Amino acid sequence: MKIRRVLAAVMTAAMMMSVMTACSSDEDKKADDKGTEKSEVTEKAKEESSADNYIEYNGVKLRIGGKFADVKDGLGETSAPDETITPCGEGDQMEIYHHYAGISVMENSEGVIIYVDTADYYEDHSAVLNGKITIGSPIDDVKEALSEPDDEGEYYMTYQFDLYSLDLSLDPEAGAVIGFTFNGAPSLYI
Repeated sequence: MKIRRVLAAVMTAAMMMSVMTACSSDEDKKADDKGTEKSEVTEKAKEESSADNYIEYNGVKLRIGGKFADVKDGLGETSAPDETITPCGEGDQMEIYHHYAGISVMENSEGVIIYVDTADYYEDHSAVLNGKITIGSPIDDVKEALSEPDDEGEYYMTYQFDLYSLDLSLDPEAGAVIGFTFNGAPSLYI
């Protein structure tokens, strides 16, 4: 019994240390430096947002690096309350999740879209990737439209870009797409 208590205490301490490490900030880096770095990354994201990769929902094209305020009104009613993720470290940004019947969108504190997600478990399956790929599209059609992925497994395909990745969830039995996500690079979250 004593060994279990000691193990529980050690595991609890390890978990607390990992949380504290994840939320710690670099003391040597000034807030100004972080702000300048963040602005440069945001500018690069805006440049990349004009790329061909987008998720269209309710006639609105969503891209990593685009401004959420520019697309918000066209997305329709939210299906759940917005979620705000508060920063845990000095200089970290607040992030806001917006949930709709067919997608979820996250914006950073500068209002820049940093995450867009849809999947077969959403109520509405009308989101379209690059005007061609939908929930249920055959995997071969995806490869034809997007080329070979940078990384691939039985249940996923990933396409890597400078400031975001495009991740597709797959159903290997059906040979079809069951979800797709634009996930901004960590530099957009900071």
